[in-house]
Amino acid sequence: MSFFPTSEKYPQPSPLLKAAACAALACLLPVLSAVAVRAETIQGGVSHEVIIDPVKPGMRVGDPFDKSALPAFHTNKSWYRIPTWYAGRWHRDTMIYEYPGNPPVVQPSRRDRWRGYQYDSQGHIWHERNEPFLLVVENDRSIDMNLILLEEPLMVNDNQVIIRLKGQSVTVDKVTRAVVGAFQKLETHNFRLAAPGKTYVSITYEHFDQDGHPLHKEPLKAEYYEQQTAAFVPIFKDYQEDYYANFCAFLQSTGQSQLMPPPPVESQGQAQPVLSGGTVPTATTSYPGAGSMPVVPATPAPAPVAPH
Repeated sequence: MSFFPTSEKYPQPSPLLKAAACAALACLLPVLSAVAVRAETIQGGVSHEVIIDPVKPGMRVGDPFDKSALPAFHTNKSWYRIPTWYAGRWHRDTMIYEYPGNPPVVQPSRRDRWRGYQYDSQGHIWHERNEPFLLVVENDRSIDMNLILLEEPLMVNDNQVIIRLKGQSVTVDKVTRAVVGAFQKLETHNFRLAAPGKTYVSITYEHFDQDGHPLHKEPLKAEYYEQQTAAFVPIFKDYQEDYYANFCAFLQSTGQSQLMPPPPVESQGQAQPVLSGGTVPTATTSYPGAGSMPVVPATPAPAPVAPH
């Protein structure tokens, strides 16, 4: 439908994004800035304060959807290094949600993500940040537009990758083109290698209504497993971007010119893939480009939660 924008930067096949409506709950991600403020006192007397903007007109429930309310896409251009086991194409089928006082709930949540775009001259893999971007999930009667405003690496090392996500989700009726749902979410995803070609991801998340008010008094938890479906290969360019040129420009602008890789040779085709499985690593090297969270020792991934 032409009135919906298409802005997915990650090379993932659209059929896998077209899951059931509940799949949107897993991909949707949250908005954070500094307008509406609400503080709650939770268990132990700790003040749980979140600052979050309301959803803009044209993206609020009851409004005709207005794509001009969306922000400019791909304005955050930076790169960070990732471990080999984290790179490549990864597939998820389900999410397990944990609710206080209730048994875990398993929901379908199918999606693919590609991680890693370039090698540096030392053979390390780097991933590009390109927020904001849009993930679109088509359902029978509606379309979920999941706007990712921030996808920030808080910590990246050989043992784990911790990513903070901020965004919002808008559900639009296919027939009336009216917004029928809108909410916002903050998430922290902690990725760890569970087995060769398999990651375990634990999530802490918070939901907010379209006015920025928290929908619960404390963060909730969820988890999922991913299976690697393709090994990493560098992506030099696609119809949207020249990744090689942008990566080299980033390295030059950050004083890391010594890491610039040689230019791709068209006649050689795609580079040989790096097999990113292997065993659980034990080193705790911090990777450049991530936040300043402390490096922690590796811990085994827990066994799957048995749903009731």
